[in-house]
Amino acid sequence: MTIRLRLTLWYTALLGATLVFFSVIVYSALATNLQTQLIQESERRARDISRAISTQIERDLGNLQQGGDLEFPNINYFAISVGVQVVSLEGLLVKQSSNLMNMKVPNFEQALPAISENKTHRYITSEASGSLLVYSAPLVIAGRIAGAVQIVRPMGAALNALSQVSRYLIIGTGLSLIVAAVVGAFLAR
Repeated sequence: MTIRLRLTLWYTALLGATLVFFSVIVYSALATNLQTQLIQESERRARDISRAISTQIERDLGNLQQGGDLEFPNINYFAISVGVQVVSLEGLLVKQSSNLMNMKVPNFEQALPAISENKTHRYITSEASGSLLVYSAPLVIAGRIAGAVQIVRPMGAALNALSQVSRYLIIGTGLSLIVAAVVGAFLAR
C-alpha cells in the first residue's frame, strides 16, 4: 500500500469519524428538543383547558344554586391539532373533543393514580395510526380533584421530521466522504 493511499484513507477516516460524531450530536439534540417542545406545549394546553373548565363549572355551580342549568363546557375550541378528553377519577370518559372521533385512547386510566395525588402524568402509546403523546393534568373543581384533562397529541409529524433529518445526515455524510476520498487521492498524487 502506497503512502498516498494510506494518507488518503487516514484523511477520509478522520473526516468520516468527525462527520458521524457531528451527525449523532445534531440528531440527538434535535430529538430531545422536539420531544421537550411537544411535552411543554401539551402541558401548557392541559393547564389552560383545566383552568377554563374549572372556572366555567364553578361559575355554573353558582348559577345552579340560583336555579340555573349546569352545562359542561365545550372543549372543542381549545383543540386544533390535538385531541382533548376529560376523564373522571373512576376512569369514566366524561367528554371528548370532536377531533378524537370517539377514539378510545389506550391505557388512559394509567394516569389516574398520579392525578389523584394532584400530579401530572404523561406517556407515549403506539396506535395503528401512529404514536400518541398523552399528557394528563388534574381537573380541580372547588378545591377538589374531580378528574383529569388529557391532551392527546399525534407524534407523527415530529417522528417524520426526525426521520427526514436522519436521512439527510446519512446521505450528506456519505457524499462528503466520497468527495473527500476523491479530492484526497487527487491531492496525494
